Amino acid sequence: MSTIDEWEGRVPGAFNLRDLGGNPVHGGVIGGGRVYRCDLLHRVDATLGHAWLVRNEVGTLIDLRTVSEREGDGFMAASDHLTSLHRGLLDEVWSWDAENNATDEFFLRDRTIEMYERFPDRIATVLDDIAGAPSNVLFHCTAGKDRTGVIASALLGVLGASREVIVADYVRSTDAMAGIVGWYRDRDRVQPADPERERRIIDRAAAPHTMEGVIDAIVERHGSFAGWASDVGIDRELIGALRDKLVV
Repeated sequence: MSTIDEWEGRVPGAFNLRDLGGNPVHGGVIGGGRVYRCDLLHRVDATLGHAWLVRNEVGTLIDLRTVSEREGDGFMAASDHLTSLHRGLLDEVWSWDAENNATDEFFLRDRTIEMYERFPDRIATVLDDIAGAPSNVLFHCTAGKDRTGVIASALLGVLGASREVIVADYVRSTDAMAGIVGWYRDRDRVQPADPERERRIIDRAAAPHTMEGVIDAIVERHGSFAGWASDVGIDRELIGALRDKLVV
């Protein structure tokens, strides 16, 4: 698997871009270069983002953000080389201040469980988009950790990845958070900087106990990711199509 630094160096401002390839799942591993997860590929320059997509033969981009986020931060438009899909996973997203001001450490765990339980149809749609894409795929949100983390964990989970693999992929987003937080601080000219606030945001961003708690909830309520998929109407044909497209 490629490091975040390698990918960020190729697309300035894309701090949380990485290949899901190499993650072990039931029957093999996810093939390299077939499905990527990211924050904002166009954060600095959409032209550079499009060039990276073409170079890596990514023909489908799936944007998990809200309409207001797309209006505020822009989006990657469709082109001759790109199918650009908007699949908002939430109707309204919480703020970093809400994360920071939460009185317990389970704020992100609970928000993630809510996405699994309230919007399984939206998760299923994205999985179907991935399975049906004619070439490589990238899915993203703003920071690439929460909504993107839901899709990544669901994808790995239904393909039979272990708990350890799912958690390990999730926590890698921590490495990107200092860059993301710093970029927004500089863009919005927040002065003076609040190092303690930024440290809390980074420390909470993708903590292992968050995804561990999500997996515990899925197992308790559905028995497994396979049970969750069955309970919410994700059929074996879709999982089989994902396996055929991604697993080697």
